[in-house]
Amino acid sequence: MKRILGLDLGTTSIGWALVQEAEKEKELSSIMKTGVRVIPYGINLKKVDKNGKISEIKNLERDFLAGSGISSNAGRT
Repeated sequence: MKRILGLDLGTTSIGWALVQEAEKEKELSSIMKTGVRVIPYGINLKKVDKNGKISEIKNLERDFLAGSGISSNAGRT
């Protein structure tokens, strides 16, 4: 049996699957495990000043949909 790790790298998620592939006719192939890691998008970034006041820096989803921003994952892709 041969084990294969498959990855699906998306802009906002990473999917994976661990597969056991048959190498002989009598063996059966099978999916051993699968999973996905979703990277949050559309989060509000907050800033806290030295007096404890919280202010919004920017809303990434709003800016992206308006054409004035980029995805928070764009630098990694």
